[in-house]
Amino acid sequence: MKRNGIFLNDRLRISLTDNCNFKCKYCSNEGQKHNTNSFIDVDFLTNFFDKIVLENIYLKKINLTGGEPLLHKEVLKIVSKASKVCENITINTNGSLLTKQLVDDLINSGVTCIKFGVDNPFSEFSKPIINDVKIHCEELREIILYTVKKIPRSSLNIVVTRYNISDLHNIIKWIIDNSINNVEFIELIDFNFETRTPLIGDEPYNFIDLIRSLDTYFYDIKYNENLAKYIAYHSSGLIMQFAEDFCKHRVCANLWTRVDSNGCFSPCLKSNDSYPIDLNDNLTKQLLNQKRLYCNSLSNYIPRDANGNIASYLQKNIRNPEEYLTKSFTDLDI
Repeated sequence: MKRNGIFLNDRLRISLTDNCNFKCKYCSNEGQKHNTNSFIDVDFLTNFFDKIVLENIYLKKINLTGGEPLLHKEVLKIVSKASKVCENITINTNGSLLTKQLVDDLINSGVTCIKFGVDNPFSEFSKPIINDVKIHCEELREIILYTVKKIPRSSLNIVVTRYNISDLHNIIKWIIDNSINNVEFIELIDFNFETRTPLIGDEPYNFIDLIRSLDTYFYDIKYNENLAKYIAYHSSGLIMQFAEDFCKHRVCANLWTRVDSNGCFSPCLKSNDSYPIDLNDNLTKQLLNQKRLYCNSLSNYIPRDANGNIASYLQKNIRNPEEYLTKSFTDLDI
């Protein structure tokens, strides 16, 4: 029997908690309020996953995120339940709570990818945090390398800010020397997700000029307009990505269907809108009833079709061909 695909790109992103031991000034926290001590209910998730199976809904990937998902005391149980619904389970973490034993436990529970949010693995503050949580950077680098060895699909996400720009050459050299193949450098979204105002205090930089300054590392750089990403190829075979601000380029249709830690569908990082999930009702109908996605960056609604894609008549804000670093494209699926 053919399975239904109702989630955006057949991907589901679930926030296990809105709590985090870090407090990063640029953090979206998946659009949730920060540190309200909200942890997703395991019984709710069990029933939610059962509904997905019952309605024969296809899932390509599940991403477990937060806040910091490893703060959830039942994270291993959740991973195990998620792995019964989908073969590809990713967990997003800042890495500060990981140990080699926990990495092994996550793998044994069903995790197939660990995605590290680490902006500078050579600093005792691995991200530009505004609280005072220091890490042992040597231990963090060791955990990253251990994880990549155990799960080669694991990846590193690096948000580029003035905090780490001066160390990018050192970071890239470390990535290449240790053959970390899945790395994404992410343009800072110029938005304060707590005050709902533009960021103040982080001097802007030109993302394209930044990539050009690093092009000596790569023999080819290709632009993907659908993902607003530059795909950079190193002679060793490593591939790195440089992802532009997806809000600015209106590529949110390529993101995931998101469920927050309160058990609600949450359609936009920049909007406080959320839709409670009724487990007594049809999930497909509930998702398709969300015909319009509120986009705070545009101050209007973006219509979607029945498959969750942005309606074709909406003009995407993409770069002109002459703005590409190269004019060739890639269909690499991240």
